[in-house]
Amino acid sequence: MDILKLFMAVLLRAGSIEITHQGRRLRNYRDPQSRTPLTNNVQFRNSSFAPRETLGRKTLTTAVTQYEQLTGETVDVEVGTISTAFIELAEEEMALLTPLLAEARARGLPITDHLEDYRNDLQKVLRSDGEDAVGILAGEGNSFREARDKTRQIREALTEKNLLILDRARRVVSGIWPTLRSRPEVEELIGNNGELEGLLLSEAFYEQMAQIAQLSQEISDAYRSIYDESHSNRRIVFSQAVKELENRPEWASVPQELAPSVLQPLTSRACERPGLPEGETVCPDCRATVGQMETDLVALAGLKFQAIDRVLGIVEQDHIERVRLAAYFDGGVLDSEEAVQAATERLREDLLKILAEGKKIVLE
Repeated sequence: MDILKLFMAVLLRAGSIEITHQGRRLRNYRDPQSRTPLTNNVQFRNSSFAPRETLGRKTLTTAVTQYEQLTGETVDVEVGTISTAFIELAEEEMALLTPLLAEARARGLPITDHLEDYRNDLQKVLRSDGEDAVGILAGEGNSFREARDKTRQIREALTEKNLLILDRARRVVSGIWPTLRSRPEVEELIGNNGELEGLLLSEAFYEQMAQIAQLSQEISDAYRSIYDESHSNRRIVFSQAVKELENRPEWASVPQELAPSVLQPLTSRACERPGLPEGETVCPDCRATVGQMETDLVALAGLKFQAIDRVLGIVEQDHIERVRLAAYFDGGVLDSEEAVQAATERLREDLLKILAEGKKIVLE
């Protein structure tokens, strides 16, 4: 039995036979599992041995050439040596690919399909036996090298710095450009945004990181200029409104503990931060968008009126009379000069009567 096992081991080492053990074909003498049926009598009897067609010298030489082009290293022209080296290379590539593919999936990058195809190629190599691995290397070595080189370029391009550039470019396209696109002052940037969107969707985006950064910067600079101008304008007019309110004679009578709440609708819109920080789309303090700031400017008069009304309500609670103008104009419809005169006369009489009582009037 020992002589027979030794004989079979020599044939396996020479590449003349293959062993079928527990449903698996074993052709590579370097495979640790190939030792079990050759060292255990029970496993030896339960295994089958068959002649194997060996790969031709031309195929082996081609595989060696492909391996040298892949790694710059050489191997012996022998099935077991070539397959072992190629499978080890595939294992190294898989270890590098796994985190890269996870990053690409998490960020939705357009190179995910390529990385998944490359992973499938690596898995095919890792699942193959010796001869199959050599056959893959000899027949598909060129495409494998191209996929490996492209994957290396992607891995080298996806540095922390470039990932930040991609994140910023996506914020520009999804968060900044919708605010700018309807503004005539940035009409010349429409082409820049279109180019940026195209680059972010391109499978070769990693080759254009400098262009992506430049386009993002140009659009961001235009946005920051518009944002800072709106922010500054709002601060100026609302700060002035605060001063006007504090200069009213009634303000001196407002209790100190109530003053902040009275001014809050105005002071909250008079944000003092001098400029939009790099990488931000809204002010970190007030969080206002460009649209909100423009709406605030339109609402200034109403907010001032509410603040004044609040002051008067605090200071002169018993000396204020509110008068609704609509009550004097028959539902708001005046169809003749006589109707206008009658309504204004009633309003005049009532207002004078209120003043005669020593009260102040708030019109609504």
